Amino acid sequence: MRKAGIDTSRLEARWLLAHAAGCQSSDLIARGGGNVSDEINSAYSNSILRRAAREPLQHIIGSTEFFGLEFLSDGRALIPRPDSEILVEAALARIPDNAPVFIADLGTGSGCLLSAILANRPLATGEGVEASQDAAELAEENLSRLGLSDRASIHNGPWSDWQKWGAADLIISNPPYIVSAEMAGLMPEVRDHDPAAALDGGPDGLNAYREIVGLAAGRMKP
Repeated sequence: MRKAGIDTSRLEARWLLAHAAGCQSSDLIARGGGNVSDEINSAYSNSILRRAAREPLQHIIGSTEFFGLEFLSDGRALIPRPDSEILVEAALARIPDNAPVFIADLGTGSGCLLSAILANRPLATGEGVEASQDAAELAEENLSRLGLSDRASIHNGPWSDWQKWGAADLIISNPPYIVSAEMAGLMPEVRDHDPAAALDGGPDGLNAYREIVGLAAGRMKP
């Protein structure tokens, strides 16, 4: 893995072994020199080969943590990343604890942003808008696993067709923003495994931003 250019190879090797063994990383210390079954050894070796081929760790494990919650993660949507948590923090700062607000997430992907907000505001409801059917299904799975399906729904379609602009009290989005010419130079984990439509923001990276702002100007509530 180190030869493949993975800087955190030692740490990731530990995570992958814990995943293959069905335990926590801390449990590996307690188990010490205990025997490993052929089944675990085979699963571990396979996961190492996949990671050395630059498949994302989150796809191999099948889930990742975001804002203290665990989300299913695979090639249907962008992997939830810690740097996006700042958007959740900004949204929560604007939402009262005791208000039944309606929140919309444009381009919801895995549903991590909307889910994290709703998990921290029990009176809030929301809707994720997602053009990709695969990503929409992943978002629905994550909402269900987190027990949020009764307070959130997923609209499978482009935000240009979405009809609830005037009903939303808060609209958030983390849309595509990569400049098209820079797509080929992205890390293999991103370039080869994240959906291109969720990354490519056009010639200057701002296509989605212009569209959202243009639609919002005529449809949002004051």
